[in-house]
Amino acid sequence: MAREKSPHFTYPARPSSVIDFSGSEIAKKIKSGEFKIAIYGLGHVGSPMASVWLRAGAHVIGVDKSHTVLDRASKGESHVPEPGVNDAFAGGLATKRFEIYKDPAKASHDSYFKMICVPVLLSNNRSPDLTAVKEVSLVIGRGLKKGDVVALNPSVPPGTTEDFVLPILEKESGLVVENDFYMIYNPERIYEGRAIQDIEERYPAVISGAGSKSLEIGKIIYSLIFKKGVLPVSNIKTAETEKLLEGVYRDVNIALANELAKFCEKIGVNFWESRDAANSQPFCHLHSPGVGVGGACIPVYPQFIIYTAEKVKVDCDITKLGRAVNDAMPAYCVREAVKLLDGKKKKEAKSLDGVTVT
Repeated sequence: MAREKSPHFTYPARPSSVIDFSGSEIAKKIKSGEFKIAIYGLGHVGSPMASVWLRAGAHVIGVDKSHTVLDRASKGESHVPEPGVNDAFAGGLATKRFEIYKDPAKASHDSYFKMICVPVLLSNNRSPDLTAVKEVSLVIGRGLKKGDVVALNPSVPPGTTEDFVLPILEKESGLVVENDFYMIYNPERIYEGRAIQDIEERYPAVISGAGSKSLEIGKIIYSLIFKKGVLPVSNIKTAETEKLLEGVYRDVNIALANELAKFCEKIGVNFWESRDAANSQPFCHLHSPGVGVGGACIPVYPQFIIYTAEKVKVDCDITKLGRAVNDAMPAYCVREAVKLLDGKKKKEAKSLDGVTVT
């Protein structure tokens, strides 16, 4: 049974569902503002995504739990230093196509397409922290209507969309996915500093749906902003895993480069020269070594794999080892730097005829 709707705003009759329209009709309705798009989370993913939709002529509702973020967005400014975002926000405000909502449930009701763009990080015990996703799913569910479309965009452990997000949406709305509303998973694939360009020009959108209807709607919607088109996959869990594989591949290969760099140093070989020569062979793609792997992406995704693997009792030893190698690199680099500085001090002390250099 559908739960009672929240009394703080009314629910007028709505036009037909997106499933009733062709791709060209959906595009027209998005640009006319009839099908508004709500972006939940105006951070490193949500701000570029909102900007891309604004640049495409859509009517966008911005939602964030931070009043500071919302206040800045209402002035055409983003706290994210991403090229093109401020211009897109300002342009959307000037043409009255960008609205800021402090009521996330009303944003859900007033929109047809809701994009969850909040981060999924790690808790203190290195398990996934889905708090933000849960909070957004709850409020979206409270405003969800028949015919609406929901998309989850952050990188998540496999199974999150169907086992965690969908039950919340269905419980809060009283609606059933594929019958009443549609669910898409589309992993973000952006690099900070060129996020808008990545979405619009660099990569295809990996699209999956809770069923065939959701998938078809996702293909239509995302093809409007991804010039490289869409890459549909058979199910949501496959798409969730795909994004993690991208990150684990990089993490493990950086760990390999770090180990080989240390090996080369010990035997007196210039790693960079040897690496460049090795990479001239088309089957070799050695990465660059460094002080470790930072940020909110590459160090996190392997932990999602490890977390899920432990639940299903599968060993992912190489993934774990890669994490251990990269986690140890900052301390290793500090030790090596101290050795270099100590060696330099000894040489300088000798050259100054007994004068100690500190």
